[in-house]
Amino acid sequence: MGHLQEEVVVEQIVEVNENKYRLGWGKFILFFLTFIGISLVFGLFSGVFIGFKSVITGEDIEEAVLAFQLSPWILYLDFIAFILAFIIFKSVRQFLKKSLSFAPLKQMKTYGYIAVGFLIILISQYIILGVLRWESPGEDMEMFGVNPTTANWFSITILFISVVLITPIKEEFIYRGVLHGFLAEKWHFWLGLIISSVIFGFLHFGYPMTATIMGIVFVALYRLTRTLIIPIILHILWNGYVVVVFLFQMSS
Repeated sequence: MGHLQEEVVVEQIVEVNENKYRLGWGKFILFFLTFIGISLVFGLFSGVFIGFKSVITGEDIEEAVLAFQLSPWILYLDFIAFILAFIIFKSVRQFLKKSLSFAPLKQMKTYGYIAVGFLIILISQYIILGVLRWESPGEDMEMFGVNPTTANWFSITILFISVVLITPIKEEFIYRGVLHGFLAEKWHFWLGLIISSVIFGFLHFGYPMTATIMGIVFVALYRLTRTLIIPIILHILWNGYVVVVFLFQMSS
């Protein structure tokens, strides 16, 4: 009898801990507000630092601030803000823990999914950007902050790490992991897909339509494989392809 009571007590403690760190609407909204707030604070301090530096060096303050905003360094600050918010909210970490399985990498069909996803993105962007010319990624390309006069191995390395590695990880965790995952669980899969993909699309200035299609493909991969690892891999491959093409065009 005593042993049975101990098991009941343990189960109750586990249940209390699970409820304590369960991701609800309050923590979901607060996570995004915290992430945005930290990003804004980083931006403010960066602006102040650049302002002081410009006064000392005699640079034009507006040009210096604009150059920083159009550089890959802003992506690093954004990533750090995400990491801090991720550390603060254990409920978010617990929520995403089940979405980080590497098991699908052992299945050949997973690589077929990645290849099909890449082709869908490539074809959609070719049609919308190249044939119909409904959108132009030119403005987003300027965010790379690299041009023929400033390009060197260091700037290209900084660009590659920020755009090809850390940005896909951050965006997949935020848009597919937290945003889509939470909305799909609370409401419906299709609502999670639509809302997360549209927000993802419109935050990519210059090509919201093609970025929305990308978001849909990433959600589909997440749905098919039940892990964020696969859309992260495709996102890395696609961004790597875009950066290589961008650098090749710049060098030409």
